[in-house]
Parts: sequence; C-alpha cells; structure tokens
Amino acid sequence: MTQNQLSLETSPYLLQHKDNPVHWHAWNEKTLELAKTLDRPVLLSIGYSSCHWCHVMAHESFEDQQTANLMNQYFLNIKVDREEFPDVDKIYMSALHCLGIQGGWPLTMFLTPDAKPFWGGTYFPPKPAFNRPGFKQVLFSIAQLWKNRRHEIVENSDGLQQIMLNIQDTSGDSSFQLNMSFLQLAARQIIENTDFLYGGLKGAPKFPQTLIYDFLWKMYLKTKTDKYSHAVITTLTNICQGGIYDHLAGGFARYSTDERWLVPHFEKMLYDNALLLKLLNEVSKISSNKLFRQRIEETVHWLFSEMINKNDTFSSSIDADSEGREGKFYVWSKSEIIAILPDNSAKDFCHYYNVTTKGNWEGTNILNRLTSKNPDDKETKSRIDQARKLLLNERNKRIKPATDDKSLVDWNALTVCALIEIAMVQDRHEYYLVAEKCYNQITALHFKDKILYHSYRDGLVRNPASADDYANFINAAITMFEASQQPQYLDDAKSLFTSMLDLFYDEQSGGFYYTSQLSGELIIRTRSASDDVTPNANATMLDNLNRLYFLTGHEKYRSIANKIIHCFSDQLQQNAISHSGFLSGFLQWSNQSCAIIVNPANDKTGRSLISQLFKLPMRPVILMVDANDKFSVDHPANNKPCINNKTTLYICTENSCSAPVTDFSDIGSLFADNSNIH
Repeated sequence: MTQNQLSLETSPYLLQHKDNPVHWHAWNEKTLELAKTLDRPVLLSIGYSSCHWCHVMAHESFEDQQTANLMNQYFLNIKVDREEFPDVDKIYMSALHCLGIQGGWPLTMFLTPDAKPFWGGTYFPPKPAFNRPGFKQVLFSIAQLWKNRRHEIVENSDGLQQIMLNIQDTSGDSSFQLNMSFLQLAARQIIENTDFLYGGLKGAPKFPQTLIYDFLWKMYLKTKTDKYSHAVITTLTNICQGGIYDHLAGGFARYSTDERWLVPHFEKMLYDNALLLKLLNEVSKISSNKLFRQRIEETVHWLFSEMINKNDTFSSSIDADSEGREGKFYVWSKSEIIAILPDNSAKDFCHYYNVTTKGNWEGTNILNRLTSKNPDDKETKSRIDQARKLLLNERNKRIKPATDDKSLVDWNALTVCALIEIAMVQDRHEYYLVAEKCYNQITALHFKDKILYHSYRDGLVRNPASADDYANFINAAITMFEASQQPQYLDDAKSLFTSMLDLFYDEQSGGFYYTSQLSGELIIRTRSASDDVTPNANATMLDNLNRLYFLTGHEKYRSIANKIIHCFSDQLQQNAISHSGFLSGFLQWSNQSCAIIVNPANDKTGRSLISQLFKLPMRPVILMVDANDKFSVDHPANNKPCINNKTTLYICTENSCSAPVTDFSDIGSLFADNSNIH
C-alpha cells in the first residue's frame, strides 16, 4: 500500500500513471483480495492511453499530491485500461448507465470491497465546474458516507447489482417475429434521427455510427429506398471531408465535438478506421463517388505506415495529445502554411482546405474540405497534392502523439476483414498479404497454452479473450477462406467456434455471454445484443453462423442462429436502433445465398470469378470446389457437376440451388434477389 504498482504493467495507459503519487494497483485477483482484506472502498478509474479527458483528469488530480493523499488515505485505487480489460469496463459502464449517468471516459466508479459499484461518474474537475462537483469534494464525501452510513451503501450496491442482473434476463418473446416490417420500422427511425444537412445522427457530439449506417445501407440494397442511400452517402461524404479526417496522412479521429464533423478529439482508434474502411468499401461498390475510394486508399496507407507493429499486427490507437496539448500535432496557422508553401500553392491550399488567419479552432486551423469543391483543372489539383506532401513532411518533424502499440484480437480481426474485402473489391493483392500476415500473427502471439488471450504487448498476453474476440476472429477466418479458398482458414473458423460454444454460450436461453468461463471472478456476466463502438458478438455470430452453414452444410449452425434471434427478441423491441448491428446480421442471415464454384483442376477461371463475386453488393458466401471433390450428403456442393469441363457456378439458398451457370458476363443479375425474407 505504500507505492504505485503500475511500473510492473505492460499497458501504455497504466504506464502513463506509474509515477503518480496515487498508490495505483492493477486489476487482478490479488488486488481484489487486498480490498477485502483492508475492508476499504475501491476507487476504480478506467480509461485508455489516447483519451484526451483521461489525460486532463490525470494532470489535474492524479498528479496532485493533495488529491493523491485523499485517495491513498480512504480508498484502494485501481487503474484499468479499458482496451486491455473490456469486460471490466463493460460491467462498470453498465452500472453507471443504471445510475442514470451518461457514460464516457475516464470512467470513475466507487465500489464496495467486494467490487460491487455504488456510485460513479466520468471526468471530475479538481474544483466544482461544468455542473460537476470537484474531485476532492467527491472523495471526502464518499469517504464520510462509507464511515458513517456504510449499511446504506451496501444496500444500494446490492440493489444496483440486481438491476444489472435483471438486464441480462433474455428469455425471449415467443410472439415477436423479426421480419421486414420491423426492419423497415427501424430504418425509418434512423432516417427520422438523421441530419440530412451534415450527415450522422442529429446533434452533437457526432460519432461515425458505422453500425447504424451499415444497416441502413443494407436496407437500401434490399429495398432500393433512395432516402436510405442518401443518408449513408451524406454521412460518409461529410466525415470524409470534415476535420475528423486527417487530410494530410489519412485516418479518422474517434468523433467530432460539433455537428459539422469539423472539430474532433484527435485520437485515432484502430476499430473506427477498420469499420469506416469496410463501410466505404461497400458503398463504393455501386457509388460513383471517387472520394470514397480516395479515402480508402489514403487511410490504408496510413494504417500501413503508422499503425503496423514490428510483429505485423496493428496498434490499437494514437493519442489525441502531444506536448501536453490536444491536437497540437495536427493543426496549423495560416502563417505557417504560407511560410512552407510556394505562393501559388499556399493560396490554393488555404482556399481548398478552408484555412484562414482567424482559424476555426482556438486560433488555429483544422484542415477540412467541408465547404470547398475539387479544383476543376489538373494543374491546380497537382499543386494541391504537392502542397499536401510538403506539409505532411513538415508535420512529421513535430513531436508525434504517442502510439498505443498493444495488439487486440477483436480490433485486429476487424482490420483483417476490412483489408481482405478491400483487396478483393479494389484488386489490391498487397492489402491481402498484409492482412494475411496480421491474421497469422494473431494466431501466433495471442494463444498461450491453447487459450486465446485478448491483449498482447512486449511478449506478454493479458485477459482471456472475450466473445467479441472470438466472433471477430471467426469472421476474419471465414473471410480469409472465401478470398483464398485455403482449407486451413475454414478449419480455424470451425475450431474457434467450438471453443466459443464451450466458453461463452448459454445453452438454456441462447446467446453468447461477453466474458468466458476462463475469465476472473466478476460480479456479473453480461449478455446482450446491443451495439457498442464495435459490433456485438451476438450480432457478428449471426453472420458467422450463416456462412458456416453454407460452407459446411451442417444444420447446427442455423439452429444456434435461430436461438440467438429468439433470445434477444424482447431487447430488439425496446430499442431497435441500438441493435442496428444485430439487425444487419439478421438481414444478412435472411438475405444470404451461396455461390458454389465447381472448378476443373488448374483452371484460373474460378479465381477470377471469386474476385467478381466479392465486388457484388450484399455478396454471397463463396465456396470453390474441385470438380472431383465429394462432400457429405447434407452439403449443397455434393455431386454438383462441372458442365462441359468448364468452371460452373451454382447459386444456392437455404432450400435449393439454381441450374448450372457457365456464362459470367452479367454476374450481378444472377444475384439480384435471392431473398427469403418477407
């Protein structure tokens, strides 16, 4: 209890706090037992290394000796990296929501010695401000309550835990039918809440909400409702042109503080960029908007140049702050730009990137293209492109924000999926090779004693993998298989699914718990289908199970998917929009078909056809078999003949397969509508 314990950790976020005068402990069984032994309340502080407001609270409070004295005197203090322990973060963020308080980071929770939450908040200023009490005031008040009214705190914590347990009750609604009418209702609710001037959901702050707009895009492909596509394209266009996008190096910040997408908190997260890349790629399949393809290429270049670790996995994030100031690395004064660029280039650049003497943020300029169109002539465009390169070179001389280089299974798997899809659609084989390396390194680094772990850094793994890790990794394995048709990837997917069933599945009610049976003791096991900043495991598994069904012919996969849909039916009715990822999974599950390619030995036509199929909107599951292969009786590919020794395509739905196809000149029309949904 006499020293800060965080120097023993590998998390960059925890190491940022190793020199605080606070006697921080890491989250582990030893620390939790110590809290019980000391019979002290726990102050739990959760954040992540690139979080701006986490830095603010650290500088104002955790580096302050007086504040630290109060914390050390009255509490056992635990610091958690939410990226390293998303299961812990999910539980206590849920507790905060149950208290009626809006969530965010830093998350500041007060717990009983047995880790039950009883009160909390997010950022607290050192003195009362922003309609929030000062942090020292909070600490002293909680300490006095614990001393004088402890029985009330314990009673309230028990009540709060029961509320959290009740939320996990997902027995399902047998009378509810998830169908096209419900999907249309959810889509209309999104449209009603969409800002058609700037894109995204109305108001500020604005997050990309990729899961919401991915569902809306799928609904557009299904219904051809123009308003759905308009909402998605308006949103993506403004995100791509706003200050939330890094116009010099590529990559998107986590969110915008204003409704125009102009002013971000400048941290860049791997998951945001993976999800945006995937959605941009899907929309670019049928949109003539060249901007989306440009942003895809620029952002992939940023991923490869700034986010790849030495071990060929991707880092989790880049900080918002440098030299103690938010955004300092990214913003410009007009005088700086004029000093760097030739006169003509400076004038053009300032015009097209909305740079003014006054600036648009705290006296500086966040580069953006929100109010400017592309130049008409090639000469001007060339000058602007050259200006961007000059400014990027100059910016790279600045002190860069810190990179959190730990590898996370779920976020890396999302990135693998995005890169594979882009590689196949944009014909960029080099993207596939990077994705393949990353996939293989996840397998090599994150398994220890046959157990998959969520986080890896400096040769050490942390925290048994979550359901999100498994679901996203299975998705990556299936996508790798469809692109390459190498059996090892399908074998990986099936093996991972078997492990996931054993560790996470609720046999009684259906659905996957977030935490595995291997995780340390937690006060509850959360189980939901609602969206977070990344896709929910139960939503992802709808897509995975459907694809595994088509690829193997085993009915068990469809059976489990049906049980998941029933399990969360009551939650869907309560808030459809917050389950957009699940609705996407259902739409994919219900609208899916399988393209079975029967390929003569050594015929390259099959490989070419795979590439064509990846380019289709709402593409089918893809399975290529040798003309001489035989499958189980249940498999739809069994005994499919190769016509006239030519590559032959069969389009299979749940119940039947099409006549053989050998003419692929209009492949899109063959998959125009193979839907089973009504």
